[in-house]
Amino acid sequence: MPVGSGRSLAFFSAPHLDQEGLFIVVTPLMALAEDMGRRLGQNHAVHGGIYPQFSAQNGQLIFVVARHAEADRFLGWLEVQSSHLWHVFIDECHHIYLSTTYHACFHLFHRLTKLNKPFTFLSSTVLPQSIPLLCSAMGISQEMLQIICAPIARPNISYSITHIPEAENMLDVVMGFCHNFQLGPDDCGIIYSRTIADAKLLAEVLRCEYYASKVDLDEEINMGKKWAIIKRWQQGKGVANRWIVRTQCFGEGIDQSNVQITAHYNVMTLLDIIEQTG
Repeated sequence: MPVGSGRSLAFFSAPHLDQEGLFIVVTPLMALAEDMGRRLGQNHAVHGGIYPQFSAQNGQLIFVVARHAEADRFLGWLEVQSSHLWHVFIDECHHIYLSTTYHACFHLFHRLTKLNKPFTFLSSTVLPQSIPLLCSAMGISQEMLQIICAPIARPNISYSITHIPEAENMLDVVMGFCHNFQLGPDDCGIIYSRTIADAKLLAEVLRCEYYASKVDLDEEINMGKKWAIIKRWQQGKGVANRWIVRTQCFGEGIDQSNVQITAHYNVMTLLDIIEQTG
């Protein structure tokens, strides 16, 4: 289903429909889990949080990052709550078969299916021909799946691709592009980069902030600093705060309604563009 179509309602509404059960949501990236945790914190009627910071036995909705989801510690924790566990959601599930080269944890996701619980796989970029890859990785037969899909075309989005010759300075081109694009007082823009080094360089040149998965070694301080960066960008006080440079860790599943433009610096794949522009 397309980006912004309300896929997250599948798991955010689940505890309201069945208040006795435990619902697990597996996300590929920490930034996405943190965003979901923030949204959950605004709903005081549901008890839950992000694992392992939240590991109470009476939780209703628990978000867990992929690298924890296949670990013995987490699976052992789930086994204790097996009778309480109702459903497992895997968000951005295309990573299960597309990201195994740099996220080894996806090779072990089939361990989750041994829980013998209902699963829901969510994504805006799983094509029909990719279903066999997903099933093979999870160790399930395709006949077990009920597939719900919708067109993912976004007629309100236009694309412009520029090839920059090696003789030109890519940073100068990006800087000129951002300075020439007129953002309204309530609008904001994003520049995506493949690496943290590029993100730092772009942020320095554009005089804005950058967001990466780790900006501080201390986990609690790291989360606080990242949310402070996002809050300043969302509030957009001043032209500099209307732009932000992000790595791919923030490119999926996180929506901001007033984003008018995204720029992609040295993009890797078409899939990255689809996810990040949605």
